[in-house]
Amino acid sequence: MVLIIDISKMEEQITIKIPNISFSAVIEAKTNKFIKWYFATTDLINEANYIISVPKTIKQRVAEGLSEYQTNENKVTFLTQLLNHFINLLPKFKDGSVEVSINNLDYINKTIPFLEEIIFEITQSIEALGLGISQNTFTGEEYNRINKILEEVLGELNIIKTGNAVLGEQIEELQNDIKDLKTSLVMGKKPFHQRVTGIITSYVANKGADEVFEKIKPLLFELIQGFIKQSNLENVIKLLN
Repeated sequence: MVLIIDISKMEEQITIKIPNISFSAVIEAKTNKFIKWYFATTDLINEANYIISVPKTIKQRVAEGLSEYQTNENKVTFLTQLLNHFINLLPKFKDGSVEVSINNLDYINKTIPFLEEIIFEITQSIEALGLGISQNTFTGEEYNRINKILEEVLGELNIIKTGNAVLGEQIEELQNDIKDLKTSLVMGKKPFHQRVTGIITSYVANKGADEVFEKIKPLLFELIQGFIKQSNLENVIKLLN
């Protein structure tokens, strides 16, 4: 990555080479800290059941998290990662599988509407940035299946990178694409399908069926086969075969 700083009072531009850093990963780490500080699961249950009082509203807390970022791109990344967390958490409350020290089922059930309110406020913040969230969203089951596959792809890429320093930069680029793909899950099926298609076709066109692609190909096929009938991905399937 190259950063060019143009200072009008200087005769020449300053060119600074920045290391290949995944800003998505940086924002993910910051988002996880934000969740632990403002939306810890046990605290959510206590707040929803009026056991504790929190001075800041949900909207104020989300706005405070957004204030850490300057660009809309980074704000969207933060909001989608935050939304991913609660979309993944909600089904666990509904089926009783959430792991918390509070065993009161009534408290847990009363927390469900509160989680839905948080999800609503986050989607409102995303829409305020000029981005619409598709009503054709993934079900909880679909979301969990796809998220699991993406985690497996990232794990496989880590293994390949450990054993092949030569392809390190190429692998990191693909890892960043997969991490960005995870954030597009909440935007609905169409944006996600388009992003998957773009990543696969672009990678094959630029790199060909190299060592990295061959090892993650089965996972990519598993990823897209669930929505072949919903999208025109036949050409992508040909690339994977």
